Amino acid sequence: MNKTKNTWEVIITITLILLITIFLVDKKILNIDFNEIRIYCYIILGGIFFGVIYILWFQTTMDEINNEEEKRNFLNDQFNHLVNTEVQCKLNKTLGLGTRKTIKYTINSIRIIRPRKREKDTWWVGLEMENSSWNYSLIDEREMLSMDETIVILNISDTELDKRMINKKGLKSLINPIKKTMGGLEILNPDLIKNRLCFKSL
Repeated sequence: MNKTKNTWEVIITITLILLITIFLVDKKILNIDFNEIRIYCYIILGGIFFGVIYILWFQTTMDEINNEEEKRNFLNDQFNHLVNTEVQCKLNKTLGLGTRKTIKYTINSIRIIRPRKREKDTWWVGLEMENSSWNYSLIDEREMLSMDETIVILNISDTELDKRMINKKGLKSLINPIKKTMGGLEILNPDLIKNRLCFKSL
């Protein structure tokens, strides 16, 4: 959450600097219609205002999680050994090739999102992957659509996570079916991921 907050602070600061610069600079230098520019500026300011309000609302209405940092570390420890694992996927469509293209991804990080509402939402754990052979191409849209992917490996309630940590039970029985990525790509070697899941106790 701090990362999201810091990102918004940077965006807002840069935007405000640009807006102030536009208002202060001599319109003769820019040779543009300032009335039209001001309209766009007000729209941008309005967007920033509502964005800040949303962030403040989102943060202030978020439930407090007991031992949140400990839980994050626990979940990260359970899956961090999967980093650098190679995952093979297939595109959903042939895109005129006759066969669906196979793409190799490498898991490069573990992403953990805490529940916003403790009783209603769940902890979300995803395996972030990248296609190291990806190249930007205006012609080959297959490559443009396959740079990054994510596998949602676990969804667990805060209450269940507490129980598992206290009783030192594993998470293996709660792992999501490893069939597709969030983008809908078919995973060709799910057993490789499952076999590498060796959960640690506290």
